Amino acid sequence: MSRSEIEKGYNFFYQNHVLDALRPIDLNIAWTKAKIVDVGSGSGIPGIPLAIVLGDIVDTVALVEATGKKAGFLEHVIKKLDLSKVKVINERAEDIGSNSEFRGHFDVAVTRAVGYIDECMEITLPLLQIQGLSILYRGEISSDEALLSTKVANNLGGKVEQIVDYSLPGIDKTRNLLVIRKTDVTHEKYPRPPGKPKKHSIFKKIS
Repeated sequence: MSRSEIEKGYNFFYQNHVLDALRPIDLNIAWTKAKIVDVGSGSGIPGIPLAIVLGDIVDTVALVEATGKKAGFLEHVIKKLDLSKVKVINERAEDIGSNSEFRGHFDVAVTRAVGYIDECMEITLPLLQIQGLSILYRGEISSDEALLSTKVANNLGGKVEQIVDYSLPGIDKTRNLLVIRKTDVTHEKYPRPPGKPKKHSIFKKIS
């Protein structure tokens, strides 16, 4: 592989993944001493870039990843980068959302490239404290999706606070951050058992 190809790949990763991951930093969020959870972390995006940039001002950054090999990779990266405030939770998001150790524990939840909007809300809102924020990285959200998002959020003890438009360098398509404020306790029946949030949409039940 040539040097130009390596640089091209690096630039693509930086512009499309790292810069995208850092978009919430521009929002008016109290990051100081925040407990952050990245649900469905995969390769550590957005959790690791956020942890690096926010540094010591946050309390912890938890990376939730159900796949063992991916979780092992995240542990390796954390050790290499000496990210002492970052930890990996190798469990399904639905399971930790029903675990008293994690339920209602976090201040900010982020999800990127995980699933449908309603699925992401269902697996993040139970993890948040009251007044915590769930931030969903999305492509451009349609008006119908925005309306349904409001209904789903209300059903889970949340409220859509804002939909932020942004774009990435060299990419014409608009992207959105969907920001949901947790305003009430999420009913204990949520999240449903593993697999159900993906297969059986809340949208269809309440729309």
